[in-house]
Amino acid sequence: VLRMNNTIIVRLGDENDIYREKINILASGVCKSILPMSLIHKGNSVVAYYNQSGFRRANSYFELTGQSSLMILDRLLLALEECEQFLIFPEEMVINANTVFVDKGFKTVKLTYIYDKAEVNINKKLLCFINDISQITTPDDRKYLKPIIKTMQAQTISCKQIRFVISKLILDTKKGNCF
Repeated sequence: VLRMNNTIIVRLGDENDIYREKINILASGVCKSILPMSLIHKGNSVVAYYNQSGFRRANSYFELTGQSSLMILDRLLLALEECEQFLIFPEEMVINANTVFVDKGFKTVKLTYIYDKAEVNINKKLLCFINDISQITTPDDRKYLKPIIKTMQAQTISCKQIRFVISKLILDTKKGNCF
């Protein structure tokens, strides 16, 4: 991965029929949850040029509020749901604070598609992401992420169930409720 100004350059790997179909879908721009990209084919290899204009890597923020952290997580889950509509599954993508991009108002999250050869379970990826975000959330507001972490560690729950928990927690942050 190489970064230049508003462009991220990623070697996506060698093409095969299934992979070629996925990257063509991504490059077409129909999946709005992936950063806009251009592809360059070099032999059997594919290089993606992602345009991150208007977005920042999630890990580039400092001192996020609890509400901002919850909004990023909620929007990430929405983005992953949209990707699944185009047969781009979270298990096959690297999902971390370097590959998740957030707009200024925390209303939109976009992703870079980097193939994850390990194909780790989505719950494990989300737990790691939440832990990453927790590190840049204000110490007092980390309490809003703890119920999600505890719930996910105790049981496997769907993205929709996680979003339900997040929506309740966002309301709590607006009311100033503590746990």
